[in-house]
Amino acid sequence: MKKVLVILLSTVFVMTSCKDIKITDVVDGVDVVDNGNSNGNDSGNSGDSNTDQGNSDSSDDSDTQNFKNTAHEKELMKLINDYRASKGKKRLEILPALKQYTDAHTNYQIKKGKISHDNYKERGIEVLKKFSGVAFGENVAFSSERNAWIVFNGWKNSPDHNKNMLGNFTHFNLTAKKGKNVWYYTNIFIKK
Repeated sequence: MKKVLVILLSTVFVMTSCKDIKITDVVDGVDVVDNGNSNGNDSGNSGDSNTDQGNSDSSDDSDTQNFKNTAHEKELMKLINDYRASKGKKRLEILPALKQYTDAHTNYQIKKGKISHDNYKERGIEVLKKFSGVAFGENVAFSSERNAWIVFNGWKNSPDHNKNMLGNFTHFNLTAKKGKNVWYYTNIFIKK
């Protein structure tokens, strides 16, 4: 049987207002999933000051841009929504403009050659302000092969990632993109 390595990170925080951020649950660790086994190695935040927002030169017309998901991304989002429905949770609505943030962070991870939640607080504040949100969550992963089921199961079998997938959110989007040798994933959840 072929082994597939999937590495995951998860974080979530709640914004009580645009000026008052309350971090209620921040998870900054790594779950390495190999054949369904995981451990909680701490990755730490690199504290890298490089931004991954990727939109500092863009204007507010980004809402009118066409952010399309690939078939692979749609498959993973369907798995998440089907899972939520099976647990009695509302399906999440895909927020197309949120993809600019999942794309930017995925590209950042590829450039760095590692998965991370670098700049997640800044990204979360920006996302919540832009979309009038009240809660933000993020799951990231990388996998040695392009397989939505493997990434979904990795997140499902990790308590913190599972918590985000089943969380009290209303909208989401994600990006899956191949780096040099592995696939990188960024999944952002918000509550509007």
